[in-house]
This record gives sequence, structure tokens and C-alpha cells, in this order.
Amino acid sequence: MNLVRWLVFIHMMLSPTQELVLKEALRRGFEPQLVMCIVEHESGWNERAVGARGEMGLWQIRPATARYVAKQLGLTHYDLFDVRDNTLIGLWILEHRPMWFSTWERCQRGW
Repeated sequence: MNLVRWLVFIHMMLSPTQELVLKEALRRGFEPQLVMCIVEHESGWNERAVGARGEMGLWQIRPATARYVAKQLGLTHYDLFDVRDNTLIGLWILEHRPMWFSTWERCQRGW
């Protein structure tokens, strides 16, 4: 299935959270399947998820990592449980430090 047909099909089944993540990913030129796979594996789309090592939100970002990335993005206020903030930080990491996501290689092979 080509990308446009996939996007039309998947759009009908997206939650508001998934739609926001997908739109931000597409705006920044990411493959939507890769982004969707990473978030699925990281948090199961649970925007309130907290990992065993303190990772937070959809993308399971550690607070120290978020502080570093927020500086790079010029964000002075952010909330890791906010879908948009977590996604902006997650996409920056995916662009600049993809190996920070333990699921990156698995998702890259899988889609």
C-alpha cells in the first residue's frame, strides 16, 4: 500500500493523540510507520506512562534528557505528560540521537 493510501486509511482509525503525533512527524519529514512503531513500543500510546527508570510520557523520555533537548529546542516550559511537548522532544531525539530509543532498530527493521 502506498504512503498516501496508507495515511488516508489510518486517519480513519486514529485517536486524537495518534493524529497529533502523526501530523508532527509528517511535518518534520519522518516516516509515519517508524514513528508510530516507536511510540507503540515505548508506551503503548499511554501518555501518562512512567518507566522503571523514570522515563515519562508517550516517547518514554527521561527528565534529564528532556532538559537537554528542551534547551536545544528553545523550550523554557514543557510537560513530559503533554502529548505535544513529549512528541516535539521525542522527534528531536529521533532526528539527532535515534539510538537513544531502545526500540529504534527493531522498529526500523519491522516497518
